[in-house]
Amino acid sequence: MLHAAVVVYADYVGTVDVSNRTEVRARHTEGATPDPSFDLVDTPTARVGLRDHQYDYTLGYTAVTVAPDIQTQVAPQLFQYGDVGAAWHDRRVRVGVTETVTYGVQNPGLLLTLPAAPAANAPAPTGPTPPPPTTAPPGAQALAAPTTLYSGSSTTALVARLTVTRRWTATSSLAYAMGGGLDTSSRAALPFVRGPRADALASYSMTRLDVLDSRVAAQRGTATAGACNPVIAGVTAADTCSPIAESAQLSESWRRQVTRSTQAWIGGGASALRIRLRPGDAYVGRVYPVGLAGFLHEHEVNGIRTVVRFDAQLAPLFDTRTGILDERATGTLSLTLPYRRFTFLAALAGTHSIASPFVRPIRVVQGTVEADYHVSRLLTVGAGGRYAWQDSLGGTAFVSGMAFAQATFHAPQIKF
Repeated sequence: MLHAAVVVYADYVGTVDVSNRTEVRARHTEGATPDPSFDLVDTPTARVGLRDHQYDYTLGYTAVTVAPDIQTQVAPQLFQYGDVGAAWHDRRVRVGVTETVTYGVQNPGLLLTLPAAPAANAPAPTGPTPPPPTTAPPGAQALAAPTTLYSGSSTTALVARLTVTRRWTATSSLAYAMGGGLDTSSRAALPFVRGPRADALASYSMTRLDVLDSRVAAQRGTATAGACNPVIAGVTAADTCSPIAESAQLSESWRRQVTRSTQAWIGGGASALRIRLRPGDAYVGRVYPVGLAGFLHEHEVNGIRTVVRFDAQLAPLFDTRTGILDERATGTLSLTLPYRRFTFLAALAGTHSIASPFVRPIRVVQGTVEADYHVSRLLTVGAGGRYAWQDSLGGTAFVSGMAFAQATFHAPQIKF
């Protein structure tokens, strides 16, 4: 019996990765007191992976502890991220389920929601089904008011990938997500939104270098009832809003493998929306164009990855401040460039409202730049800056930026 248990255990290969990043920040937030402010941030991360010939399991946890304004007080805020996933696969089929949860205290003025560039020596991301290259990463999201918010979220997803023939592959995703403010005051700035989402993609390899992607997606979001956010158009402060937003989207894109390390894509389509702002209101329908373009360059040498990615997209996006879909043009550029013992990281994202009868126009620019020096395999030090600018007609507008220095400890990877 013991021999059988050892044999079963030997079929699995596991890894444990643990790291801790500490930052000291000098921050300017428009309208904040004191200004400038000094923050101390600590971010421990742990990730466990387990796999055999047919099964993959992942478990991850990250805690972000922020002590803002340490020159006047020590009042730490904690925000936590957790995820767990399991997947089964064979030569043609891969099916998996993931659960991602967040919970804690955050302040958009501290730039916690800024898109992050991956570290050059970080493990390659794993999951039940990797997204296709034409799926744009999260870009610049409209930020809520720069106040302390109690928030949380949960996303459960079932994903599958099927290799039908040598030329045809199909990918699908069914998910249910909910998230937003967890108390009354937080929901005034960040409503709690819940709803399902479905996504299906069929890819046809026209040639050895060219792929045609056909994608259809649908989603629905229902926001909690409360006082209407001032960024919602056509309402008064005394109105009660409980937005419901539904959309269906169809797009076609062409993807080409330019070199062994680089691919590019371009595509378009249409999206149909149906939105209701207040209880008792009639649904309002709109049809918007969808456009996307981008390129991705990935090159890995001795476990160190160089990544250059650009995405441009025109499509309806959920506004987390309202729970309403808004047609926006977005662009995202991310870089990870290693050079000897140095790694240079950068991310720049912007968004601009195009035409929406529901949400007042908004412009957002967010960026980060960082230079790291690898002292050893266990220690990295670096410095950089982050910036966020937001202009919303009739809503919250603010500017926040910071300079920071960081030290990251990477524990030796445990393999079993």
